[in-house]
Amino acid sequence: MLRDFESPRGCLITISHTEPTPDLKHAKVFVSVLPESMSGTGLAALKKQTGHIQYKLNRTLSMRFVPRIQWVYDETNIKLDRIDRALNNVAEPLK
Repeated sequence: MLRDFESPRGCLITISHTEPTPDLKHAKVFVSVLPESMSGTGLAALKKQTGHIQYKLNRTLSMRFVPRIQWVYDETNIKLDRIDRALNNVAEPLK
């Protein structure tokens, strides 16, 4: 994927994890996008290239079924940042 997909300028897209269905026919691929303000642009670029990426996977993997990709924006980093800021706000009055 690194050689075949070019992310939008100024955008870093990282695959954080995947969740295949038990029958391996579908897979949710969770991605994080930096900066966060470009998450819509990055996800749209991935969705636009899904056919090409799926084709490459079909040729590369030797499986009975190669899972169909569904891109999902991973909000874990956003949630962790909110928790971190909340904890810092609580800790400041104690100083």
